[in-house]
Amino acid sequence: MLTAILIGIAIGLVLGRFTARSSANRDPIYGGAGAQAFHYLTASLATGSFFALIAGLFLLENRWFTLAIAATMIALMYLSAMIFATMERPAREAALAVKAEQGWTEEDARTSGL
Repeated sequence: MLTAILIGIAIGLVLGRFTARSSANRDPIYGGAGAQAFHYLTASLATGSFFALIAGLFLLENRWFTLAIAATMIALMYLSAMIFATMERPAREAALAVKAEQGWTEEDARTSGL
C-alpha cells in the first residue's frame, strides 16, 4: 500500500517542478518565497495524485485505500492552493496597480501593433 503513495510522491515532486515552472512562466508569482513554495506544493500534489491513483490500480492494491489516498492528495492540493491564493492576491494586486500607474510607454507603443 505504501508503494503507490511513494510512487505518487516521487513522480509528483519531479513533475511538480516542471508544472510549477511552466505556470510561473505564463503568469508570474508576486507573493514571494512562501507563495512560490505553496505553488510548487500545489503542482506536486496535482501531478502526484494522478500517478498515485494509477500506481495503486496497477499494483492491484486495495481500491478503496487507493481512492482514499488520491482523494487526500487532492484535498491537500486544494488546501495548499488556497494558502497560495491568500499569499499571492495582495502582492499581485499591488504589483499590477503599480504597473497600471505607469501608463502608456514607448515600449507599449512599439509592441502594440497599432
